[in-house]
Amino acid sequence: MALFILAMSAPTPSLPAKATDTTPMQPHLVRIPLAVIGDSDSQGFHDVHDPHAPAVPRGGSYADTTFQWTEALAKMRGDQLDLGEWGMHGMRGRVAAAIEWFGLAGTAESWGWEVRAPKKRDHLYNFAYSGDGCRDLFCGWSARWRNGIVVIKIGGNDFANDIPHLDLLAHDPQAPAIRAKMDACLSEVRKAVARIHQTHPQTRIVLGGVFNNVNWEPMHGQWHSPVQLANISKGLDYYDDALLAMVKSDRRLAFFSDRQWFEALWGSRGSDGRPDYRVYRLGPDIEVANNGGDAPSHATLADGHAGLVWNAKWAQALVTLINNRFDMKLTPVTDDDVLRFVMNTGAFERAKNSN
Repeated sequence: MALFILAMSAPTPSLPAKATDTTPMQPHLVRIPLAVIGDSDSQGFHDVHDPHAPAVPRGGSYADTTFQWTEALAKMRGDQLDLGEWGMHGMRGRVAAAIEWFGLAGTAESWGWEVRAPKKRDHLYNFAYSGDGCRDLFCGWSARWRNGIVVIKIGGNDFANDIPHLDLLAHDPQAPAIRAKMDACLSEVRKAVARIHQTHPQTRIVLGGVFNNVNWEPMHGQWHSPVQLANISKGLDYYDDALLAMVKSDRRLAFFSDRQWFEALWGSRGSDGRPDYRVYRLGPDIEVANNGGDAPSHATLADGHAGLVWNAKWAQALVTLINNRFDMKLTPVTDDDVLRFVMNTGAFERAKNSN
C-alpha cells in the first residue's frame, strides 16, 4: 500500500539515473508540479532499493536504457513539469502510518521528514507502487496538494489485469462480480478527487482509463471469439464511461483513454479475434511491434510492463491532453522529441549491435 502525506512544493531537480537525454532543455517560467498515484504501470523502473523488485530488473539486459513513462516525461519536459527530485524517498509503512495516526505529520514534516511509504527510489511526487489497487488510493492518510496536476492511473490490478476477471466479462459484460469491483474503484477515485479538491480546489487531475488487456501480448492466445472480445470491451466501457461522466461535469478533470491511445498506435485484433496489429514506426529506422521482449523493438517488456517506446509515446500523449484540457501551454512533445529521447538512451544502437 502506498501511504503518504506531502505538499507539492517549490520546484526541485528531476533527474532519473543513467541514459540522460543530452539535448539542452530550455528554461520554463514556471515548472508545474505533477504527482502520480498508481501501480507498477507508473512506478519508476530504476528503483534498485525496492525489496519487492524482481531479481532481474525491468528491461533485463536493457534495464539501464528502459524507462517508465514518468521517467521519460521528466527527461523530455522536466523543464516544465516537476515530478520532484529523483532519489530515495519515504520510510517504513508502519512508521509512516503511526505518525499519521497520532496526527504528527505536520511536526514530522517541519523536521524535514517525508511521511510516506513505502521507501523507494523514484521521483519525489511519484507515489505509484507495484501491486497497488483502488483500495490504496485513500486509506486514512492525508494528501495535501498545491496547485499542480495529479495523475490517477489505477484499477487494473482490481479487475482487468488477469484472465479470470476478463473471462467473466467475456461471458457477461455486466458480470456482477466485476461490476462490484469497478464500483468500489470508482468510489475510491471519487473520494480521492474530492479530498484533493477540498484542500486545493484548483488542482487539475487526470483520470486514467482502464487498458484492454486482450491486446497485451501474454493474453494474445485468449478469447478469439469476436463476441467475447466485444463483451470484454463493453464491460470495460462501464468503468471508463463513469470516469468520463466525472470529467464532463468538472473542467478541473481530464480523462486519458488507454484503449483509444493504444489502438491509434498499434490497432486491435482482426475480425477473426486473432492478433492483427500494426507495427508502429518512429522515424525511418525504428519499428515497434506489439509483442513482448526486453529489446526496444517490442511494445512490452519480457515481464509484461510497457517498454521504452510505449512509455515515451504515453508521456507525449499526456502532455497533449494536459494542454488541450487545461490550457497549460506546455511545449508539445513532438515525434522528433520522442525519437531523440529514444535514440539518446542507446537502446536501439545496443540492439542493432547485438544482432
